Amino acid sequence: MMKRMVSTGRYVQTLIIAVSIFVLGFFLGFYISEMRMESMLSRYEDLRLKITGAILQGSVLEGELCKYDVLGITGKEKVELGKEVQEMEDTRGKTDEEVLRLREDYSLLSLNQLLLVEKWNKECSKNISVIIFFYSNTKNVTDSDNQGFVLDYIYAKYPDKISTYVFDVDIENPAIDVLMKKYNISVVPTLVINENVYAGFQTREKVESLIQ
Repeated sequence: MMKRMVSTGRYVQTLIIAVSIFVLGFFLGFYISEMRMESMLSRYEDLRLKITGAILQGSVLEGELCKYDVLGITGKEKVELGKEVQEMEDTRGKTDEEVLRLREDYSLLSLNQLLLVEKWNKECSKNISVIIFFYSNTKNVTDSDNQGFVLDYIYAKYPDKISTYVFDVDIENPAIDVLMKKYNISVVPTLVINENVYAGFQTREKVESLIQ
């Protein structure tokens, strides 16, 4: 009987330790996730200020815009920030409220830079290929994911020749709605490459041929 009581006590003790470790791990993971979210929000504010400043700079300087490397202002940082948003989306889920807010913020930042780069291209006779990617997390998800992988490859290969902008068609925002209406977006994924619309999944070879 004594042996059986000791054995039961050990099981209870082991169970308590296991539960404690699980609870501690859960709250530690949650805390780290929240800290990362705060860090990302801070970076968003920094990036928003940079893009807004660059747009205002372009408006004030007008003809002098060509003196600046517009892609160098926010290009690489925007790409890295996009990867962080994707990582947070993978961690917290695509329907998480904070993730959706971050995704919308990122889309608006991308739209700001898109307008600036288009102006830079036009006024300064630049030859940067502009790629706009419309996707969805609820429709044709596999094709959208695969299109994203293709664009990651293209950007890594031609970082100085292209500028990519990604928009989730499920985000309800007036600015993004106008952009979708401009290009008559009805299918996802859809790419707009140098103002030409390509509905459906586009292969790596096809995209490369369009930016050469």
